[in-house]
Amino acid sequence: MLISDISVCIITRDQEEKLRRCLKALAPYSWEIVVVDTGSSDKSRETALEEGAKLFEFRWIDDFSAAKNFAASKATNDIILFLDSDEALRPFDADTLVKEIEACPGGLGRIKCVNSISDGTRQLEEYISRIYDRRLWHYEGRIHEQLTGNESPLFYESCLVMDHDGYSLDPEEMEKKTERNRRLLLAELKDAPEDAYILYQLGKTEYFAGEYDKAAVYLGRALEEDIDPALSYISDCVESYGYSLIKCGRAEDALAFVNIYEFFGHTADFQFLMGLIYMNNGLFDNAVEEFEKAAVNPDARARDIGEYSAYFNAGVVRECMGDKESAAAYYRKCGDYEKAKERLKAIGFDT
Repeated sequence: MLISDISVCIITRDQEEKLRRCLKALAPYSWEIVVVDTGSSDKSRETALEEGAKLFEFRWIDDFSAAKNFAASKATNDIILFLDSDEALRPFDADTLVKEIEACPGGLGRIKCVNSISDGTRQLEEYISRIYDRRLWHYEGRIHEQLTGNESPLFYESCLVMDHDGYSLDPEEMEKKTERNRRLLLAELKDAPEDAYILYQLGKTEYFAGEYDKAAVYLGRALEEDIDPALSYISDCVESYGYSLIKCGRAEDALAFVNIYEFFGHTADFQFLMGLIYMNNGLFDNAVEEFEKAAVNPDARARDIGEYSAYFNAGVVRECMGDKESAAAYYRKCGDYEKAKERLKAIGFDT
């Protein structure tokens, strides 16, 4: 197998600039690129052709899976790597990728996705399945589509890393995306009212829209249906539920997360969340203990936890308790984080 035996498929609409970035990142590698445009009014189609992709058009029918399966059907090769136009691969070793695919025939290859959140100052890492054999797998679901096929799939983590900025949108773009996602997800939920994954995605949609009360309802319902820690999305569902409870003034309800600590408490993300839950309930010593755990735990999806967020929050707690010396020690551990420097000055310490 060669790198040229892999086809890259992309669906896009009105993403001219992001599509160009996506395609330029693919340029060094010898593979077929299939771009399917679902109705752009900008120069996305021209951009695809300029960057050497094969271009096809697909009438949008409110179904991401239909568009993705159409794109895969237009590829020459059976091994598919699917990307969104707001994603860009980082440089990688082609021989390594080929060996990884060959070592797990029929499996689903996961890519590390580095998501830029809101203003781009936070990054969240996750692994998502994007490499597959189209003879064995296909997409299902109108939105937040999932690869479906083998009931007991084999997964492997590939060497690929990509940057995604789909959450870094201006207010108008975010509102349009939210309304589209909400509409499609509610249609999905009508067909499957007890589907935990759809409920989770609806909760995330409301969370990003700032509708934390609604988010808590959907995420809580999702966890009532399924709380299996082995499912890839459950940890994020749990954490998003916790943050929603805090943000909508129900921090006391979130104390119940103590009961699931044994299942999720091995990650820095959950430890950090528990720190916030304790902090918002006035349990300050417990909060600092969790922030200290999170700060040194390498198992973190959110990079900022170990870099500055955990220590900064520990500093805030100690400052609120009147222990400025301890607060300053935590703030100094935050490196170049500007807010920590500001707090140091505010309490009378040099950076």
